[in-house]
Amino acid sequence: MFALCRICLFIITFTGFFPTSEPPGFWTALANSSTVAKKYRNYCVSQLFRRHVGAGMTLSALARVLNEPTWLRHAQVSAFEDELMSDPNANIITLLRNGPRIPVHSRHGDTVLVLRVFCDTENRSVIYLHFSGRLDPQTFTQAIKGKPDPVTADSILLEVGFAPDIFGFRVISDP
Repeated sequence: MFALCRICLFIITFTGFFPTSEPPGFWTALANSSTVAKKYRNYCVSQLFRRHVGAGMTLSALARVLNEPTWLRHAQVSAFEDELMSDPNANIITLLRNGPRIPVHSRHGDTVLVLRVFCDTENRSVIYLHFSGRLDPQTFTQAIKGKPDPVTADSILLEVGFAPDIFGFRVISDP
């Protein structure tokens, strides 16, 4: 079964032969399966977000797409500190003063969440979620688990970005 899983992942992802027509449940089932290696489960979470999550979704719509994921137990969800976004003129965050930029923009009063799944594997990809308004990691996690906070359920996902994890990075605002 594992070999068939790898072949299916390759065909769907890399050949370009199939458009995004598979339901999100395809990726969710693989990401939730404890019989699949963690590095492939990480990949499945990434594909789930790349293929089925987009700007304009509300937090409650995102929760429906992710469908109470069990892989969330293996995730670290964090937010950039408020002081990093305290400058209303800062519209993007950089990792180092002249270093690479993270793949989402930031505005004063919004939230950028960082999602790392299966961090103990060699595949350390990161998913960045830029939401309108304030949203703390615990509220996000509870909403994704199917226990939404009525106040934040309508938070809008403004951007989704993907990047490799740079272990031990330092985030500062643009000057």
